[in-house]
Amino acid sequence: MIAEDSQLMILEKGSFQKFVRDPKVLNLPKIKEIIGNTPALEFLDQKKVDELANRSILKRFDTNTLLIRQGSPAKYFCFIKNGFLKVGLIYK
Repeated sequence: MIAEDSQLMILEKGSFQKFVRDPKVLNLPKIKEIIGNTPALEFLDQKKVDELANRSILKRFDTNTLLIRQGSPAKYFCFIKNGFLKVGLIYK
């Protein structure tokens, strides 16, 4: 087939298969749902929701994983989809 006066976006088959199997791509609808159901983010328009979702990942942590240590810079800005975080203070 010859296309006349056409522009095509071409993606190599292996690259496409890698893309569609990427957990980030597979989780994008879930991430958008979390953002949409977060009252603190209800002011975001759809463009901003999409932008935030594209920069986010879903990550699962094992029980008793230390996420933030008192006095250390935070590595994450988290929204809890399910489960809970235990917060404690260390007094010296």
